Amino acid sequence: MLEVSFRYDEVTYAAVASSYSGTMSTVTVLNGATITPTSGAAAATWASYEVTLPDSIPASGELEFSVAAVTDNVPQGDDFRVRNVMLESEGACAIGLEKSAEVVDANDDGVVGNAGDEIAYTYVSTNTGSSSLFDVTVSEDAAAFTGNGELPTPVHASGGSDLDGEADGLDLSPEESATWTATYTIVPADIDQGQIENQAITSGDTSAGDPVTDTSDDPADPTDVDPNDDGDPDDPTVVPLAPPPAISLEKSGDVSDSNRDGVGGSAGDEIVYTYVATNTGPVTVYDVTVSEDEASFTGSGPLPVPAYSAGGTDIDGEADDMDLAPGESVTWTATYIVTEADVDSLQATITNQATAVGTDAGDVPVSDTSDDPQDTTDMTEGCAAGADACDPTKVEIGHPSGELSLEKSGVLVDANGDGVVGNAGDQIAYTHLVTNTGVETVYDVWVGEIVDTFTGNGARTPTMRYDSGGSDLDGHRDDPDLDPGDTLTWTGLYTLVQADVDQGQVLNQSLVEGVDLNSQLVYDTSDDPTDPTDVTEGCTWGADACDPTVTPLGLDASISLEKTSEVVDTNDDGTTGSAGDVITYTYVTTNTGAVTVYDVTVTEQDAMFTGTGDLPAPAYLEGGTDTDGEGDDMDLAPGETVTWSATYTVTEGDVANGSIENQALTEGTDPNGDPVEDISDDPDDPTDTDANGDGEPDDPTVLELPESPVLSAPPVVPSLPDTGSAGVFAIIGVAVLAVLGGVVLLVVRRRS
Repeated sequence: MLEVSFRYDEVTYAAVASSYSGTMSTVTVLNGATITPTSGAAAATWASYEVTLPDSIPASGELEFSVAAVTDNVPQGDDFRVRNVMLESEGACAIGLEKSAEVVDANDDGVVGNAGDEIAYTYVSTNTGSSSLFDVTVSEDAAAFTGNGELPTPVHASGGSDLDGEADGLDLSPEESATWTATYTIVPADIDQGQIENQAITSGDTSAGDPVTDTSDDPADPTDVDPNDDGDPDDPTVVPLAPPPAISLEKSGDVSDSNRDGVGGSAGDEIVYTYVATNTGPVTVYDVTVSEDEASFTGSGPLPVPAYSAGGTDIDGEADDMDLAPGESVTWTATYIVTEADVDSLQATITNQATAVGTDAGDVPVSDTSDDPQDTTDMTEGCAAGADACDPTKVEIGHPSGELSLEKSGVLVDANGDGVVGNAGDQIAYTHLVTNTGVETVYDVWVGEIVDTFTGNGARTPTMRYDSGGSDLDGHRDDPDLDPGDTLTWTGLYTLVQADVDQGQVLNQSLVEGVDLNSQLVYDTSDDPTDPTDVTEGCTWGADACDPTVTPLGLDASISLEKTSEVVDTNDDGTTGSAGDVITYTYVTTNTGAVTVYDVTVTEQDAMFTGTGDLPAPAYLEGGTDTDGEGDDMDLAPGETVTWSATYTVTEGDVANGSIENQALTEGTDPNGDPVEDISDDPDDPTDTDANGDGEPDDPTVLELPESPVLSAPPVVPSLPDTGSAGVFAIIGVAVLAVLGGVVLLVVRRRS
């Protein structure tokens, strides 16, 4: 199906115009095609018809047709020639729009793309279909426009045709183009956002009155996005703008001890401020100045007045050096004298900020609020537009603060008078030396023990008391006061308990406190002057070191074992120490050291036992303490004893050997789990050998046994002749036996 628009030939039709009325119902093309009206067509007017053509009919050009059926006076079969017939395929209508932009230095400041410059937009609309388009227009899409000024208004500039006779030139034949233009003036808000983005829309009508549209594409953008899927790219037109002019101001302050009182920032000292303004933008900034912000100044004296120091250039010929090319800097300085009111206010710092101001080539102001380069806070709230940070400059002023130093040492004292230094009952005498190391008086100095650091096991921490030094400078008759350089001494005593001795040392620290003339607390943690470690972690501010005071007790564990024996005439043969008699051994272990010994045991030494019977097995008898809570009494505090006993039955072999010798071993552990031992000594043996070199005798226990009795047979008397003296010989025999008996009895001797 084709759609045809035509007008009757005026000359041919004029002959019947006066008698014609009504509308055509059917028009037949001479070569057999039919044209059917789609709407009523009056005489000498444009009409639209649906046309069916055979393949042999051309798609354009003039067609001859005859009226197949007309009303009134138009005869059937009359031929009419129609000129300017347009045949167009339905659905072959399309349009495309390209939009480009160029930035113009409209304000003549030498910078293209800043506020006041113009963007010149060019819109080219092209009929990309095969049918003509009528009444083509171009307009900006307000929803896609990111500019902050007025929306551009495209105006037809050139191209196009007047196909519909409306004398506008806004119709487009296939492949024909028309051009529109528009301008936009850049405003400061556009510069801040860095670019302007927008798109336009072109629209035209088909011969049937249906709209055909397209969204603009930027031909310079190769992205070629196609959001409407029409096969043509639709990249928005993006115009980058010149970065705005910008300056950055850094302000630092340094205080000096101008009054030479040893305190930087006290009354009379001078603060020197340095201001450095830098052009951080792309264009020159003119007539740069720096001034202090009075509202932010916390000093009580006159507001600092910055004065030019160095840098900058005279670009505008005004005989100053206050202009800055991009990247160039200029420096100002100012001074401020700290007042007594600043110090008395107890404020920690004097705070202030400055502002740098200049103008660009168009006299547009450019400014920045100062930032302290030494302050890493980098706050941005309230900063000038585009500023990275604007931390105020804070200069610490020197309240002459008090400063104290505390040294603490400890010495062991043999308080229990036992000749052993560092055992239970002895004392540690602490000395605390306090020095005012600052430049002002410190009042009400006091020293106390830091309970959390004290490792003693006694019922209370060391008792501190003032000893000497210092002065009553405030007249309060209380804790002493210290002028700079003065010292005072506090002392303390701590009585050792056995648990302290067992752990081997006592560690503690003290704290000194006072107040300065502003009632500010001054304090220090003690340091042990004899300790070269000089730890600083956890020390008070300014302290060089704070080593805790460690008092080593340095006493070793030791035990001593004495072993005695006693033999009993168990077999009642009248001989003590004969076979069958029982020997009772007694073992006494004594803690001769200064620390507790745990789990004490006694065993016989098999290698040193000379008996021929069973080795004695010592069994607990009495004494000792259950210090470790293990349910026995095998622990010994210093000086404490525990007793064991064992028995042994004498054998014939022991009697034959003449004695029994043996030794026992006592063992235990000290508080660190290290072994402690001793070999037994016989207290009845004065030899006092020291086999293990421990300074104590280690004589073995020796028991001498009696020898067994030995009987000799009587001598044989020879026979003599009977002389009648038998009685005499009998008497002599008895006498001899008596003598011999005496001799035999002399052989028996007892050894005990």
